[in-house]
Amino acid sequence: RLLLLRSANVRVPPRMRACRTRTHKGTLDTHPSNRADQLGRDVLLLTDLGDFVCLFTTAASQRPLWCAHSDCRSKFEHQQSCTIYAACITPEYTETRTPKNDDRHVTMLVGGVCGTVRRAVAVRRRGMCVRLLRCVSSTTATAESATPHFATRAAQFGGKRADASLGVSSGIYPSSTYMLRDVEHGSRLGRKPQQSVSDDDGFFYSRWANPNSEEVAIAVSALEGLEECATRVFSSGMAAITTAILATMKHGQPNHLVAPSGLYGGTNEFLTVFAPNFKLDVTFVDGTDVGAFVEAIRPDTVAVFAETPCNPTLRLTNLLELGPSCRDRGVRLLVDGTFGTPYNQQLLAIPGVTASIHSATKYLGGHSDLLAGVLTSRDAEYFNKVAYLQRLLGGTLSAFDGFLLARGIKTLDVRMQRINETVSTVAHWLDEHPKTECVHYPGLVTHPDHELAARQMTNGFGPMMSFELAGGLEAGRTLVESLQLIALGVSLGGTESLVQHPATMTHAMMAPEQRQKAGITDGLVRLSLGLEHPEDLIADLEQGLALV
Repeated sequence: RLLLLRSANVRVPPRMRACRTRTHKGTLDTHPSNRADQLGRDVLLLTDLGDFVCLFTTAASQRPLWCAHSDCRSKFEHQQSCTIYAACITPEYTETRTPKNDDRHVTMLVGGVCGTVRRAVAVRRRGMCVRLLRCVSSTTATAESATPHFATRAAQFGGKRADASLGVSSGIYPSSTYMLRDVEHGSRLGRKPQQSVSDDDGFFYSRWANPNSEEVAIAVSALEGLEECATRVFSSGMAAITTAILATMKHGQPNHLVAPSGLYGGTNEFLTVFAPNFKLDVTFVDGTDVGAFVEAIRPDTVAVFAETPCNPTLRLTNLLELGPSCRDRGVRLLVDGTFGTPYNQQLLAIPGVTASIHSATKYLGGHSDLLAGVLTSRDAEYFNKVAYLQRLLGGTLSAFDGFLLARGIKTLDVRMQRINETVSTVAHWLDEHPKTECVHYPGLVTHPDHELAARQMTNGFGPMMSFELAGGLEAGRTLVESLQLIALGVSLGGTESLVQHPATMTHAMMAPEQRQKAGITDGLVRLSLGLEHPEDLIADLEQGLALV
């Protein structure tokens, strides 16, 4: 039974009018188009809220679907108009959220199959009309309707919001701390276990959580295909990666990690320089060889770390085989999927993957104006450890950066579509150029992992590429310094195109022999293409290559 409640002075559109049935607590309008043979339930409009405690009950069990608690009820007793919505598939689960800054709205989450949270149904008051943006019937919903497309999840955050004010654009909450109702309220918040989002008790301290980071967490969880929020938002990608690894370690016991030899420079530095200080033994293997990963697992192995596609060689790790192998051995698999983003790979849909990690500084933010990292996991025990360490170590995202990141996520789908198309065009052009020895892009049939990418990636082959020049170090340096439209700079994922020379820039901290082992040659050039027209990018590359 899906129920929509509204106040008496909000006009019902003609198509929503129907027969009325008097109840002791109000007037119910039954939506005639939602007959049992269509949705398997009725839509009920309560036209007179009045003085209520229990608004309605299920016809079958007479159990309350939603009760107004005294603190909620008092907020509405003095209101002339209010918009509330409630949705429930089974009476066992309904959750309410009370707004902190707008008495006219209460947001409730939708009870899904078996009582799990499905999504929030947005009901907006516009003048004198109520607009139902989304309602889903569990009895007849198809797979497509039950799980919105990626573009919808990005634009609407999966239909959920951390803030119940129903503002179209989110606010910024720079407060470092939050007012408490009484001592018991503060004590209760301080004792609560780690959780992905706050409950009706509100927020405690911004190092623990804040509304802006929660909104990002809700959005990323939706992008990862999760029905419930299970994402932690960090102050940088490296904060997410280091916390993810530290959360696997066992106190007072030997700890061993397996990782690929080809890694982002910061991750490699953490594992080679700092990990020994934490008594974490690391074995580096060929990231393209699943057998090498499995063979390196020992009794004291706490986790396997993978990065796919790999930075900057764009080689893939076969997670479809590695995931089940790690799961069968009781070893957690942590995956850095920054180069793919949730648009190009759904990591948590792969069996055995424990955590999906992204540097949100890149494509999720999308505008080169913030630092952030995210980690999403279905493993509740591991997730709680991550949350505890984040709270303790302080790698929390600021409110303003959270606001910027949430804004960037809304356009992720359209940006990734454009960038995927542009990268494919430029990669095929470079593949035919006489001055390139090799182009690293999974979308090329000549790429050694092309077939794996076709099975493991979604919506294309990713937004990144790199290529090798025959002239080595000097050729790479000459090209990146000669480009005029494509800017020379580290990082990636913005609206502007960037080029960099890994051997002298992002991976300069690696020993030459270690770079060679990882496939990073002196002539390797990495391209992060933005939203410019591909013909303009090709023209810039052509004039630059002419100088090599």
